[in-house]
Amino acid sequence: MLKFTLHGHACLSIVAEDANVLVDPGAFSKLDDVGRPDAMLITHQHADHAEPGYLAQTSAPIYAPRDAIDALRDQGIPEERLHVVEDGAALTFGSLRITAAVGNHAVIYSGIPTPLNASYLVDGRLLVPGDAFPHIGDPDSVEHVLIPISGPWLKLADAIDFAQRYPSAKVHPIHDALLSAPGIGLADRILDGVLGERFSRARPEVPIEM
Repeated sequence: MLKFTLHGHACLSIVAEDANVLVDPGAFSKLDDVGRPDAMLITHQHADHAEPGYLAQTSAPIYAPRDAIDALRDQGIPEERLHVVEDGAALTFGSLRITAAVGNHAVIYSGIPTPLNASYLVDGRLLVPGDAFPHIGDPDSVEHVLIPISGPWLKLADAIDFAQRYPSAKVHPIHDALLSAPGIGLADRILDGVLGERFSRARPEVPIEM
């Protein structure tokens, strides 16, 4: 059995019978009920995806793109906890099999530097993109796609186009801490209108079984 739980903004935990992996524990997420992860995956180094204070208080190994690892090292995270994720990496945690695609974070604005971004495909079935819209996974095999819906780099139409690459997948909105309640409601109505029954806003802290 595999299940995942959203913990606000871009953070989620992925749990199998023999593994507990936490993804993107950031500054806008609720981190007091994520348990004791066996490992943590970071998509990129922005604080809403990697909160240094939280990471420093934990002991689990951290996997992230090279520039994010360099930043965490500079922030005092011990070297033995840090593991660089390269493009095409295959990670194993218990029975979980996770493939990484590393590219660039989506452009915010010309001239503003953007970090590397790792997207993670879990067991070929759950896609966590980070702050980009990667080409990864078999479109007919992916069962759940998380799509960011708000950010200074993002247009909702691009998020919908990304979701449409995976025609059989349930689509769950994330990355929405910058939106007001009316803004979230408006985005959800648009997504529901376009995606229909494939759209599903996951309830925070409520596990979704796959």
